[in-house]
Amino acid sequence: MFKKIALLAAAGMLLLTGCGGNDNRAEDNPTTVDEPTAASDSTKNVSYEASGWEITYEGYLIDTSLQNASTVLGYAEVETADFSKTAEEGKAFCLIKLKLKKSNSNETLKWDKLMLIDADGSEYERMEDSFISDLGMNRLPGTDLNFGENEGWICYEVDENAVGLTLNYTFEEEALSIRIN
Repeated sequence: MFKKIALLAAAGMLLLTGCGGNDNRAEDNPTTVDEPTAASDSTKNVSYEASGWEITYEGYLIDTSLQNASTVLGYAEVETADFSKTAEEGKAFCLIKLKLKKSNSNETLKWDKLMLIDADGSEYERMEDSFISDLGMNRLPGTDLNFGENEGWICYEVDENAVGLTLNYTFEEEALSIRIN
């Protein structure tokens, strides 16, 4: 029984990480530009309040290639799909995990206004990232958000050596800035 549980736990970790490659950088202890309104006990979950939206930054992953290897899980014969995606030459994928909750706002969260900016001032827009689901990861919807609570990953394709990444969003009455790395 322990062996089956261990196999399931290992497979779960593979699905959660879902990524691989040679240039894997991850941050579990983010530095923030703005002071968070609340932080959980875990240092990688930092919450911000802006214009009636609660935005929780849960971490990031930067990698030049993403893959999900096929795995068979013991007696259950559950198999994950093979998937692989490589960034353009000189680029890397920056996946960011967020939780978004609209609590008291008249504003719709529009993805084209959520910019990732590096230390050199280069701006990046969220790319078409439906492949995140193919990695076995939860993807945030690609449509504008107007209500409720959503959690998952989004992806930007950034310069391979980009540093000082900051996620910025300008609401009607205030701006939000979250330091990624």
